[in-house]
Amino acid sequence: MMDFERVFKEFDKEELDINDTDFESKYKHLWLKWKKSFHALSNQHAPFKIARLKNRRNPWITNDILKLMYERDYAQKKASDSNDDSKSNFLWVNYRQLRNQVTTMVRSAKKEHMNNALNEHQSNGKKLWQLIRQIFPKDGKGCISDISCEMFNDYFSSIGSKVAGKLNSDKEYETHLKDSIYSFNFKMITAEFTMKYLSLLPEESKNDVLEFDTKLLRLTAPIISKSLTYMINLSVKSGICLEDWKIACVTPAYKGKGDKNEENNFRPLSVIGHLAKLVEKAVQLQLVDYLHTHKFISIDQFAYLKFHSTQLSLHRLIDDILENVNENEKTALCFLDIRKCFDTIDHKILLTKLQKYGIRNVELKWFESYLKERKQIVEFNGKKSSTKCINIGVPQGTILGPILFLLYVNDLSNAVSGGLINIYADDVVVYTSERCELVLKVKMQNIMNGVFTWYSNNRLSLSIEKCTTMVINNDLRKRVDNFEILLGDKPLVKVPSMQYLGVIIDDKLKWSEQALKATKKVSMNNGRIRKSGNSMPTQLKLKIHNSINVPVLDYANTVWGGFSKSNMNIITRVEHRAARMITGNYDYINTRGASLMNDLGMSSFNDRMNYQLSVLMYKAINGLVPDHIANMITFSHEVTQRNLRSRDNMILYKPKPNKEIYKSSLSYSGPEQWNGISLDVKNAPSVNCFKKRYKSVHF
Repeated sequence: MMDFERVFKEFDKEELDINDTDFESKYKHLWLKWKKSFHALSNQHAPFKIARLKNRRNPWITNDILKLMYERDYAQKKASDSNDDSKSNFLWVNYRQLRNQVTTMVRSAKKEHMNNALNEHQSNGKKLWQLIRQIFPKDGKGCISDISCEMFNDYFSSIGSKVAGKLNSDKEYETHLKDSIYSFNFKMITAEFTMKYLSLLPEESKNDVLEFDTKLLRLTAPIISKSLTYMINLSVKSGICLEDWKIACVTPAYKGKGDKNEENNFRPLSVIGHLAKLVEKAVQLQLVDYLHTHKFISIDQFAYLKFHSTQLSLHRLIDDILENVNENEKTALCFLDIRKCFDTIDHKILLTKLQKYGIRNVELKWFESYLKERKQIVEFNGKKSSTKCINIGVPQGTILGPILFLLYVNDLSNAVSGGLINIYADDVVVYTSERCELVLKVKMQNIMNGVFTWYSNNRLSLSIEKCTTMVINNDLRKRVDNFEILLGDKPLVKVPSMQYLGVIIDDKLKWSEQALKATKKVSMNNGRIRKSGNSMPTQLKLKIHNSINVPVLDYANTVWGGFSKSNMNIITRVEHRAARMITGNYDYINTRGASLMNDLGMSSFNDRMNYQLSVLMYKAINGLVPDHIANMITFSHEVTQRNLRSRDNMILYKPKPNKEIYKSSLSYSGPEQWNGISLDVKNAPSVNCFKKRYKSVHF
C-alpha cells in the first residue's frame, strides 16, 4: 500500500490561489484527480472479486442435519404414497421417528450455536446485537413494495417543495433577531485531526455513496491525511463545498403502518460519504463551540446538544406542571406538529439567520455552497435510482443538518410571550399556567397567536389537524371542560392524553397509559422468548431481556415511574413473567417470580429507577446537565445559610410539598434519593466511578 505516496506528490501548496478567477474549476479538477487516483490504487491493491452467494439458512443447520432432513422428507413421501393412513403403518412410524430425531438435533444444534456465539462475543456488543437481531428481526425489515427506486426518489426530492409551496411566500421574511457583535471564523484543521477521524472508521470493507471503501480509508489514513487535510482547508478558505460532498444515498424505511405501496408511508434514511462526514465534523465542532461560547442557543432547546436529552426535556416539562399543581394553578399545553419540517426549511431564511448569529463573509459563503444544489440517489430492493437535485430543506443524515435546523427554530422561544416552550427538534409543546380558567384561556390564546405568526413568517407548515391541546387541573381528580384554543382560524382538538417524546402524558398525571404501553411491548417480547423453549440458553435469554425489554421499561423512568403504586405492580408482574420465561419455570405455586429474578441477578424496575435518579443527581451536582435543570437542585446549607453537617454530607434541600403528588417531581424526589446515598458514593470522581460504587452498594 506504500504506492499511495507517489500520487500525492503532485499536490503543490502554491498551485492554487483562492484569488484566482478560475480557482473553483481548478479546485474541482484537483479533487477529481485525487478521487480518481485513490480509486485506481484501491482497485489495484484490493481488487473486487465475484463471490457466489450461498443460500441463506440458519447457521446451526449442519450437513448431518440436512442429510437427515432429506431422509425424513423421503420417508414422508413414501408413507403418503402408500395410501395407508393407519398409525401402525411401518412407513409412518419410520417417518415420525425421523421427524422427531430431526427436531431434537435441530434444537440441540441451535442451543450449542447460541452458547458458542454468546461465549465468543461476550464482550462484543455489536456482535451480540447481531445475534439478538437474528432471533428477533426488526419489524418491516426486508419490506416488499411495488414502488420503484425512481418513484421514491421523485417523492422524497419533491415533497419539501410541494409542502412549502402551499404556504404564502410572497411576503418578504422579517426577522426580529439582532445582529451579533461576534463573528464566526473557520480555523484550519490539522492532519492529525483528519488521521484520527479516519482511524476511527469501522474495520469492515464497505463502499459509501462515492465508492470509497471504509477499510481502505482507515488503512491508508497515515498516508492520505495530509493531502486530504489540504483539500478540506481549501474548501473552508474559499467558501466552496464540493459537489461530491453534497450527495446522499437514501434508503426508504417502512414506518410500520399503512399501505406499503404508498410513498408517504416510508421515511427516507439518508447517508452521506465518509469524507463528507469528515468535512462536516470539522465544521460542526467549530460552529457548536462558537454557539456555546456566546450562549446563542435557547435554553428551551434539548436536541443535538451536549448534556441534553429527551429525559431532561421531559423532566423540565413535568416539573413545571407539578410546580403549578403545587401552587394550585391550572396548566394549559399545546402540542404542535410540523409537516415535513426538515424538508421545508427555506434556505434564504436560514442564511439570513446564520448572518444574524455572526456567520458572515467566506463562512456564510461556505454554508450557502453547502446548501445549494444538493443531490441524492435512492437505493431500494437492490436497485439504484438516477440522481435528483434538492434546493430546499436541511440535509438529513448529515452532521451539520441538525445544527442548522436548531438555529432555524432557535428564535421560536421569542414568540412565546407570557408562557414557556419545550423544543426537542420538531417536537414542540407550548404551555402556561393560571389559577383562573378564563384568564388561562385568554393567555394561552394570545400565546398561540404569536406562535402561529412565527411559523407562518418562517414558512413552516403546521399540521393543525394533528396539533392538540390539553389542560391539567390544579385538582387532578377533575377535568377542565370547554377549553378551546384556535390556531389560525381552526380550533385545536382537546385530548385527555398525548404522547410526547415517546412518553404518554395524561391530564391526571396517572401515567397508566404509559405503563400499559411499555408492558404490552415487553409482554410481546416475553412471548417470543417463551417460544424459543429449550433451544436457547438461559444466559442468552437473559441477555435478550436486558437488551430489548429493560430499555423499554426504563425509558424516562425517572419522569413517570414513581407516581403510582398500581403502575409499579403492573411492571413488577411483567418482570416476574419475564423471569419465568427465561428460566422455563412456570410453577406459580411453589416458586415466586421475585425469587427467580434474584437467582438470575435481575434488578427490579424500582431499583433501576432509583439508580437512574441517583446518576441524574450526580450529573446535576457536577455540572453535567443544562443549567436550568441543575438550578432545580440546591444544597441545604445554601438555603438555611448556616454551616451545618449537611454541608459535609452533601445534603440537598427538599422543597415543601403542598400536595402529595409534588413529591414525584425531580425537585423533590431527586434530593430525597440523593440524601440516602453514602458519602463515599457521592464523592466519586467521575460518572462511571459513581455508577460502579452505587451498584456495589445497592445491587
